[in-house]
Amino acid sequence: VAASGQVVSAGQSGGKKTYEMALENARDFAIVLSDEFEVLQGRAGDVNVLYYFCDDEKAAERLALLEDCLSYFSETFGAYPYATFSAVQTGFCYGGMEYPALVMLSDSLGDGAYDHTAVHETAHQWWYAAVGSNQVENAWQDEGLTEYSAALFFEKHPDYGFTREQIIKDALEEYRAYYNVYSQVFGDADTRMTRSLKDYLSEYEYRSIAYDKGAVMFDTLRNSIGDKRFFAGLKHYYSGYKFKTAKPEDLIGCFEKSGVDVAGFFDSFLSGKAVI
Repeated sequence: VAASGQVVSAGQSGGKKTYEMALENARDFAIVLSDEFEVLQGRAGDVNVLYYFCDDEKAAERLALLEDCLSYFSETFGAYPYATFSAVQTGFCYGGMEYPALVMLSDSLGDGAYDHTAVHETAHQWWYAAVGSNQVENAWQDEGLTEYSAALFFEKHPDYGFTREQIIKDALEEYRAYYNVYSQVFGDADTRMTRSLKDYLSEYEYRSIAYDKGAVMFDTLRNSIGDKRFFAGLKHYYSGYKFKTAKPEDLIGCFEKSGVDVAGFFDSFLSGKAVI
């Protein structure tokens, strides 16, 4: 049993096992069951890190990656909010999925994609599990920031085979490819970032706008205001809205606390006026 939270009690009666689990300040709760799981356990500071897998020759390396992620994000954004963190290899239909204190990782991913997804989903513990947002109306607010957070991790840990520069370059190329294709097919491409999920024409458009353009936006912001103000803004955002639901203007306001006016910058990206 892989689950969000800690096991409070476990027992067995009449051939059935019973587990009681608890997690405070959780937006939802996930459970994954398998009779084939192997489990590796590690630590990242005070956090108990668990990796559940069925078939992974690099399981020890995955666990080390998860430990590095939790340590880096805690240092960079603010302390991880729970006592445990579980990553679970599953037959999931997408690359991965985030839940408080637990993430799913698809067993169909290749090595590089698996590691990148593990970092991305772990970053969601800060931007979704702890700091919430309206994921239906402003998907960029958690997905774009989470994708860029993964780039930040790889910038500090290039030994895992990725660089921030390459991640942003790939995101920009994918976004521009979307723009060119949709402009040719529909006569125009809707590059607005502030729109409901129902208004995206395809999963491809959604990823290009929320993930790719979102990551490019945060990288451009960082280059514009400098590392000191950028990382201070993210720390303000985490500490001020942990276990709350933040609006876009709340995020923008956290960067403006460092003494820079970034409202126009965000508006240019979110409204689709910025040309990138």
